[in-house]
Amino acid sequence: MEKIFMVMHCLKERKLVYVVYMLVGEASFWWKGVQAMMKARGEVVNWENFKKVFLEKYFPDSARYAKEAESLRLQQRNMSIQEYVVKFEHLARYYSQAITEALRCRKFSEGLRYELKKTIVPMGIMEFLILVEKAKTVERFEGRTRATKGLEGSSGFRRGKHPQKRPSPFQKGNTNKKPMGTATTAAIQSFRSYRCRGPHMMRDFPINNYVCFKCGKVGHMAKDCNVRNTPVGKNESCSDRQKSYADKRRKPLEFSEGEHVIFKVTPITGVGRDIKAKKLNPKFIRPYQILKRIGPVAYQIALPPSMSNMHDVFHVSQPRKLRRI
Repeated sequence: MEKIFMVMHCLKERKLVYVVYMLVGEASFWWKGVQAMMKARGEVVNWENFKKVFLEKYFPDSARYAKEAESLRLQQRNMSIQEYVVKFEHLARYYSQAITEALRCRKFSEGLRYELKKTIVPMGIMEFLILVEKAKTVERFEGRTRATKGLEGSSGFRRGKHPQKRPSPFQKGNTNKKPMGTATTAAIQSFRSYRCRGPHMMRDFPINNYVCFKCGKVGHMAKDCNVRNTPVGKNESCSDRQKSYADKRRKPLEFSEGEHVIFKVTPITGVGRDIKAKKLNPKFIRPYQILKRIGPVAYQIALPPSMSNMHDVFHVSQPRKLRRI
């Protein structure tokens, strides 16, 4: 607003009228309340007092101190020189104390990147505009140097990836060369068959010496064997061995009188062909106490009165449905 008033040659007495006219919304309501309090305290309502209360409201000291601290911590980092200059001059407005041009140049130089600072600081420039131009020049040359190093590094990598083959000292002259036939013969003599350990390769192994792993006969391979099916007796013997092993691993399931077991009791209705199993009811899955042993695999259990019509003897023929507690 001060720039507008300067161009319009506005009188100081009219500045407050123009500014109050421009206030809208919350700012307009705020000024009406402040103006009433100023009149109540006997303060003069003029342009200078308006600027004072306006800055206290919308730009307090805490915000100004935060901007000043930000300017002291400012570093170039990833910004270009032009971006750094704009940021530096924007924050320089919030210095609470007067700053000389020499101190301004020193603060600007300290915030530069190390690659630029090591060249700019020794120059000792104390004029801000000259310092900025020198920094831009150094930045431009620094960028060209980086680009040149990048090209050299990439070309060197390509040269290193496929190095030029140099002739071996053993390849010079004809004194160390051996006849081709001798080398070939020595290589063939070093071959050994992994099947019979003979002096030949596997592809040269005599077909008549092959042993079929299906029928056990000599003279053909399994892919040419006429016996397609495995003998039944062999499968039966395998099954018998597995069954014998399972029988040895199985342990007898025995219970004592007074123990409790948890198992499922399924009630059955009907007679003869009409026997049907009822739908499982959760109340039939519970712990039952063993009263006594009836036979090798039969036990009598104690049933509740609600299940008095059911058979009270169970067998341990299906131990996976039982659980000892």
